Amino acid sequence: MANNEQFTQQAAGGPIKYPDGSVLLRPQSIRGPLLIVFVLLLAAGCVIGYFAINAFSANVLHAAENEKARVQELVAASPSLNVPVVANYLAFDDIPCITALEETGAVLTDLPRSGENTDTVDVAKVNEGVTPEQTLTVFQDADPTIGAFTAAQTLIGAWRFSVNRDDGTAMRLRYADFASGSPTAALQNALTLQGYTEDLVVDSGVDESGNTYSTGVVSTELGDSVWRVSVALLSDIYSIKNLPDTAYFVSVRVTA
Repeated sequence: MANNEQFTQQAAGGPIKYPDGSVLLRPQSIRGPLLIVFVLLLAAGCVIGYFAINAFSANVLHAAENEKARVQELVAASPSLNVPVVANYLAFDDIPCITALEETGAVLTDLPRSGENTDTVDVAKVNEGVTPEQTLTVFQDADPTIGAFTAAQTLIGAWRFSVNRDDGTAMRLRYADFASGSPTAALQNALTLQGYTEDLVVDSGVDESGNTYSTGVVSTELGDSVWRVSVALLSDIYSIKNLPDTAYFVSVRVTA
């Protein structure tokens, strides 16, 4: 044997070389000082990874808590809810309805309608310091990347008002209630804001979707009109992280 090669037979064209594979059969293991170095490097990597993951988790948790605290500051500083009384607008055509809403001092932005949305009016109140584009993003697109503080800044004190005339006249008001603290309180506050007293309530409870609601009939310029007020968790409507667990989405619908 020479140079790890064996000449095992002779062929017409010359010798056929067969490599000696015994070198591949040697134990493949790390020994001695090299093993110690390998173990030390592995241990160091585990320690660094552990602290890096902990630091990242702490930063994420701190950011979430900080955002929640900023939202609570907004809620504490916000004025009482002031929303349109839907039944008061039932007799208006579309343009006079928008004009009447603007005469309350509200700055409105039109929400684009597409697909199956046949609403003749769909507008949202723009808060001071908030752009129409941001209002559109929150109210219509419900972009989950905007963050809880931006969502609260846009929603607190704002509202969305829409009109549909496919079958009679149906007007709908939607807004967020960050202050009431419970679905029952949010519902009661909504009823009070709309002027719906207990004697006007025909039915109330929790529907199949888990929304707390009340329905009834109110006398308007168009005759007796059916109303429904419902309350859902805001987090069920918007997929936005760090929204308060006590923030609610309120919907008021009146049909004539």
